[in-house]
Amino acid sequence: MEYNIYNFDDVEIGDGVYFDDVYSGKYLTQSNYDEYWEVTDKDKHFVRLKLLYFGQEHYWSVEYKFIRQIEKRRKV
Repeated sequence: MEYNIYNFDDVEIGDGVYFDDVYSGKYLTQSNYDEYWEVTDKDKHFVRLKLLYFGQEHYWSVEYKFIRQIEKRRKV
């Protein structure tokens, strides 16, 4: 599902994001319902994400329009 509510300026490195299913054509390529992914990098079109899951790191890129929620990092 496309939301189009977040853009480059809304997301900071270190934030956590939730996103819905991402399809490539008719194939589901990534799904994220209950885990937030940490933002590691970003550009005008994509957010690069990392998920630590059972001791393994997983990486993914997602377009801003698929982000449904942002969990802002805490300022120290």
